[in-house]
Amino acid sequence: MQQINLDLDKENELIFKISIEGTKPATSRSRFLLESPDYTLVFPATSFSNGQVSVLVPTLEKVLQEGSYAGTLEVIVDDRIFEPIKLQTEFKQSLKVVAESVVRKKEETVVSADSVVVVNRNQKEDIEVK
Repeated sequence: MQQINLDLDKENELIFKISIEGTKPATSRSRFLLESPDYTLVFPATSFSNGQVSVLVPTLEKVLQEGSYAGTLEVIVDDRIFEPIKLQTEFKQSLKVVAESVVRKKEETVVSADSVVVVNRNQKEDIEVK
């Protein structure tokens, strides 16, 4: 089983080349199934004239969690369903960078004054005064 990596928070486009061979011409359509343990998501495919089909898988971040899920391409020809390819899809969040502004309070400058009186006297003056 082939494995592909998909972004969980972005739209993904899957392109498959399909070749239908048979004895009579028939109408065909395709779809992509993504199976989770609880439910199956179905995405329609758009066909191109060169035998390719394109499947757009939208953002699934609110539907699925990161992890591995089984994916199957179904091709419906008249009343028959074929599963030409099965994939193991690994969904991961794409890289995100988040910045947040932080206001930092400055410490307030505190000014204080003490009244200290210092008297400097010479010892000679002290002796003369006595």
